[in-house]
Amino acid sequence: MNTIKIILFAAAVCLATVLGCHKTPGRQRADREATSPSSRPLKDLSKGNPADYKWLAELDQYNLLVNRVRPPEGFERAPANRGSFGNWLRHLPLKEGKGELHLTNGKPQADQAGHVAIVNIDPGRGDFQRDANAVLRLRAEYLFGTDRQGSLRFKTNAGQWLPWKNWAAGERYTIRSGQVRWDKRFSADSSHGNFRRYLDEVMRHSGCAGLLLDTEAVPDTGAIEIGMMFIKQGNPPQAAIVVDVAGQPFGNKKVFMLAGAATPADEIHILTNPDDAKLSPWFPADFGQSLKTPLGTFTRADLRRF
Repeated sequence: MNTIKIILFAAAVCLATVLGCHKTPGRQRADREATSPSSRPLKDLSKGNPADYKWLAELDQYNLLVNRVRPPEGFERAPANRGSFGNWLRHLPLKEGKGELHLTNGKPQADQAGHVAIVNIDPGRGDFQRDANAVLRLRAEYLFGTDRQGSLRFKTNAGQWLPWKNWAAGERYTIRSGQVRWDKRFSADSSHGNFRRYLDEVMRHSGCAGLLLDTEAVPDTGAIEIGMMFIKQGNPPQAAIVVDVAGQPFGNKKVFMLAGAATPADEIHILTNPDDAKLSPWFPADFGQSLKTPLGTFTRADLRRF
């Protein structure tokens, strides 16, 4: 009897050793997922549509904003309809980790404390994709990526419309005496590469003044939604776009997250909350009369929507 017990005990020890040293494929997969930006299995993540982010060859579902940054304790993300600008912003692709923020010339940004993550999108050429033009870039990419190209047009700082459909048709414009004239010069091209050339050209003539003309004021910050933005003219001008909103299931408090780019132009990034490290990167909707951000200070009157 004792011999049988000894044999069974030895067999159990060997089996435990084997299981401990040789993990199943499922266990190995779980270990890999635990070292990813999100510790949740891929099947539990909120997924973005790769076709909606046409500047990327591949969309890393782990590194989407919604999967990287959780709402504060006691808050839940506000509903966002599938296909909406809000849902698109919530699923923005991010670079790995916090990352080092760079200017468009490739040099590191002097202030590395103002961001928690960097949006995985090119900063453009020259010093154009800054402040309001960073907001314009995101709005334009959403309209292009979700096949809403008929709505793809922006106003210059002087108020003239620059529609993508004319540019895609091979037309190019001249502005004389405040009037825009389009003339056919090239064959039609609706590729993303040509779209980027269109945006670079639009940004030469656009900024906070143009975006103010293209948007309307929101009188109540309590009604803040994803896709709204803060715009403030000045020297330098300032702009930041709301990329996520969360609320209390059994309360009336809201928080929101901001993204933007500085002047001179740097990469579009998710902003920290300099006044509340515990709440950061979220900001309270009831922030009072002024909202301090790494890009500057806004007021309630600066909130706008497309």
